[in-house]
Amino acid sequence: MAKRHKSGRCVHCLENVDSLTRDHVFPSAWYPDTTPENLQRWTIPSCRECNQEYGKLEEDLLLRLGLCIDPEYAKSSGITEKVLRSIDPEYATDSKEKRIRQRKREKLIKEIVKFKTLPNKGIYPNFRSQSNRYYPEYLSIIIPSKK
Repeated sequence: MAKRHKSGRCVHCLENVDSLTRDHVFPSAWYPDTTPENLQRWTIPSCRECNQEYGKLEEDLLLRLGLCIDPEYAKSSGITEKVLRSIDPEYATDSKEKRIRQRKREKLIKEIVKFKTLPNKGIYPNFRSQSNRYYPEYLSIIIPSKK
């Protein structure tokens, strides 16, 4: 839950509000397991609405990018596992959460696109296939331009 602090201007919408929250510049869930506990995690003042809205976008982006990184790579340790748990109904704590996880999983699976050859454009830097592996097909996760 976002921490509240004094009134002021939201850095996202630039509105003056009575009660700001602290929005993480780099979302907490995006830190790998190898992140030192004492690492300073920057926050910025944000209104509740913007914090929640950007939080949803960040969660969706993590879901998509987290499945595209090498889970064995130390710099991304634990991120893929977090993403897979977030769409696994078996990790739900109640029936409502189980349905939410299942819907997220089904939606993501429907959005996966298969290619026989890797496209020449639209690939994020460092998200290319590994040259030392054989790929009978390429699975891609589309990142929508707008939600």
